[in-house]
Amino acid sequence: MKISTLHKVMNNTKNILSILIILTLFSSCKDKEKSFILKGRLMTYCGIPANNSEISFSQKSGFTVGGISGSGYTDENGYFEIVCKNINNNTLQMNSNSKIMVMIPMGKNLDLGTLYENASFNLIVNYSVLNPYTSNDTLTYTSYDPNELFIKRVGPFNSTMIDTFYNCFFIKYPLEYGYTPQLSIGASFPNHSLSDVVFDVNLCDSGFSETTLVID
Repeated sequence: MKISTLHKVMNNTKNILSILIILTLFSSCKDKEKSFILKGRLMTYCGIPANNSEISFSQKSGFTVGGISGSGYTDENGYFEIVCKNINNNTLQMNSNSKIMVMIPMGKNLDLGTLYENASFNLIVNYSVLNPYTSNDTLTYTSYDPNELFIKRVGPFNSTMIDTFYNCFFIKYPLEYGYTPQLSIGASFPNHSLSDVVFDVNLCDSGFSETTLVID
């Protein structure tokens, strides 16, 4: 074999090796881009960690739940850090013993914060009275008190009235990523419905969530 031919073969071999190395590095980078980490803390109830609980993140598109993007377990204090694969552009749903959270973005490293399988809150209901009504009128409104299905109050009403409730059940699961938990209260008199009120809920907080019923 001539020297010039040998040089050509060697150069071609080097070129091929260089291309293979570049492709390998590119593939490695692509694989890293497809992975992301979701972390946070899961509580069974206020102050009680969900220790050693299985967690999974599944694809969510509309009402359809697809394949698993990642799964793992919480530690003894309820903390988790799970590597997930970026499957497509759908959002994710977090599952444990139930559906915990939806609308989690795919492909982003996120700290989901403290999440609850079950939670309670304290509530103050204020009154803004435009029409006081009379003692013949009974107001009925939605209760989140575990001991009462509905709250009933007899008129007349005034704007200094306050109803205070402790350890109310939060019932609106799953939570939605990026949004403050909310509930609503519907209120009515026998022949007249008031406008529903929506309020933010401070889960497992020693303070109070607050809302106001407009009595008109």
